[in-house]
Amino acid sequence: MTPQPNDQDNTTSSRAWRHAMSVVPFLLATVILLSADLLTKSAAFDRVAGEPVSLSRDESGRLAPMPAHDAILLIPKVLALHLTANEGAVFGLGQGGRWIFIAFSLIASAVILVIFGRSEHRAHGLHLALAAVLAGALGNLYDRLRFGVVRDMLLLFPGVKLPFGWHWPNGSDGLYPWIFNVADACLVIGLFFLMIIMYRHERKVQASRRR
Repeated sequence: MTPQPNDQDNTTSSRAWRHAMSVVPFLLATVILLSADLLTKSAAFDRVAGEPVSLSRDESGRLAPMPAHDAILLIPKVLALHLTANEGAVFGLGQGGRWIFIAFSLIASAVILVIFGRSEHRAHGLHLALAAVLAGALGNLYDRLRFGVVRDMLLLFPGVKLPFGWHWPNGSDGLYPWIFNVADACLVIGLFFLMIIMYRHERKVQASRRR
């Protein structure tokens, strides 16, 4: 059945970009999470190594080595700070693909904004998940544009080993050997909740079709 003009108007008027009560929380959540990422990166790279880490490069373009430093325990066996410069993506994947990741981040950010704008204005859970993904993408995009690498510092389960003498493919025996940042956490958590929201939406659609 062809939608009547009034139906089309109602659909358009319910979209999030037309409602301040949707736009403001979305932007506020994005700014808060992005600020948390950039501030923690700045504070960690100023203090954790005992001296500010500038991430400078030599004449050949190679990154200066990270100053040797011990991890700072925040919560024993749970969380520590240890600095690293990541030229790849989350978990260190895709080393050296800086411009690919920059392009992907820009495209992903644009897609997120389109999805938000076209979403239902009362879909607040969806909006928070999109804000988390957007903040994560922008936080790491800033690092790649400014430094050519992503600043990481969060280490989970420091000193905790894999059971039974197991090792990861890279030879590490740590329970969680990857170092990450707040932006990575935002991306993973945001995408996780987006998958849950999409799954629940699909279940509702299937249930309505069966009726």
